[in-house]
Amino acid sequence: MLHYDYIRVLQQSKGKEVDQGLLDLPLDQFGHPRAEAGTWGSCVRIVDPVENKTVSVIHLDNNEAAFSLAVVPFEARNNELHLVVGTAQDTLLAPRSCTSGFLRVYKFTGEGTGLEMVHKTEIDDVPLALLAFQGRLVGGVGKALRVYDIGKKKMLRKAENKSFGSAIVTLNTQGSRILVGDMQESMYYAIYKAPENRLLIFADDSQPRWITCSMMVNYSRATGCPAREGPLHGCAPQDAATRALPRRRPPHKLPQGRARTRGTALHTARHNQGARPARVQGGR
Repeated sequence: MLHYDYIRVLQQSKGKEVDQGLLDLPLDQFGHPRAEAGTWGSCVRIVDPVENKTVSVIHLDNNEAAFSLAVVPFEARNNELHLVVGTAQDTLLAPRSCTSGFLRVYKFTGEGTGLEMVHKTEIDDVPLALLAFQGRLVGGVGKALRVYDIGKKKMLRKAENKSFGSAIVTLNTQGSRILVGDMQESMYYAIYKAPENRLLIFADDSQPRWITCSMMVNYSRATGCPAREGPLHGCAPQDAATRALPRRRPPHKLPQGRARTRGTALHTARHNQGARPARVQGGR
């Protein structure tokens, strides 16, 4: 379905009259007609990169839009690969809101050329980042970092941390550590404590930044790219995660000599779940 056909059908379904003359204007001169705010068209598509063709496509209905996806080998399903797609319904970008978010789980069929729906789980915000993590799924759902496991009828929430400043937009992981990119508050280091089944923040950036992408260089070093700035680099001591104690203690200050990096530094703090770690000015 072409873009202007989709708009015509959508407007007619809402009982609004559509001026056919506006839809028939030359596209090379006037471009495609704009939909109203909160109107989306989205699909999940599998492309054969060798043949350069689409082998499977699933169109999302009910004004849903896909914002993230991850291929996850769920340990509860014998490490069988599943595709998890994070979608949201009636999403507005400014101010950011949605009617409801969803986690769509698909099983690969036909040697990876098809998708079969397993189940669909409703969540409370837009899932902007998803990632496979230790046989489970870790996701940034609005301001919350969550660990999910697959169930028979829906995704099961196993752990959660709501201590982030704004929307989570990037996720990277090595071992039990998770590098979290916050839309407005730069990068955080979090760790999953399996015995307590808790997600704890043990390091963060000294300054707020608009993160667009990030990655882990190794277990303790990270790099990212904020909007309107150059690349930043930071590190956390290897023993910093052991200081993320469940009880609230005075923050541990990182020595300035160890904090110097090319761009910025991540700083450690002991904190309670739900409390933000203290920010310490570091070397540049």
